[in-house]
Amino acid sequence: MSFQGAEEPDQVVRRRRQAAERLGLPFSGWTFAEQVHHAHVVRIDADLRGSGRKNLQEAIAGADGLSTESANTVLALFFADCVPLYFCVPKRGVLALAHAGWRGTTKNMAASMLHHLQAHWNISPQEVWVAIGPSIGKCCYQVDQPVMDAVAKLLPHCLDQVSMPQAGERWLLDLKAVNRLLLLMAGVREENIWLSRYCTACHPELFYSYRKERQHAGRMMAWIGRREEEPR
Repeated sequence: MSFQGAEEPDQVVRRRRQAAERLGLPFSGWTFAEQVHHAHVVRIDADLRGSGRKNLQEAIAGADGLSTESANTVLALFFADCVPLYFCVPKRGVLALAHAGWRGTTKNMAASMLHHLQAHWNISPQEVWVAIGPSIGKCCYQVDQPVMDAVAKLLPHCLDQVSMPQAGERWLLDLKAVNRLLLLMAGVREENIWLSRYCTACHPELFYSYRKERQHAGRMMAWIGRREEEPR
């Protein structure tokens, strides 16, 4: 779901309520994070459930990742080129969502989330399924030396798999591929990772792109949640 950057707060909340109604997931359980381009993950319990659903001031402070084991709790984050990472542990009913721009990626948000899942639920990386959602692709994402230096610290022997040199000390960087390698290095099974091939900058008819639209870009809302099972 997308939101125009110029929309009034009341209009945004109204559209969020409409999404919740259509999905059959109570609006009271929709939970948002501040998103500060770091790698901090917060577990959402009954006390935090619903934070930020009406305004940013009440969102989970300092977090770029959220997790929950509770039904009817929806984790939601906003994107406009950064990489959305969806985590699911089917046998345990645990779900998580993370925001990974280049800063979050190079802070290894992928591994941070896996450590978080292990610390809170004793979930091993081999149990986790991950979807890497649409984000800006290597075709459109040109970066400079400081960004590549940060990537090189994480993947010193894999730079040719995730980047392509350009003129003037610039590189084309594949953030989705970086996150995939980080997930594999952290122990996620290759067959448990799904990767979207969509580039947000290449498809303005489907996505918003800050790199392409700058201050005119809206935001896409990524979400993950599960309904409470009805008694049989």
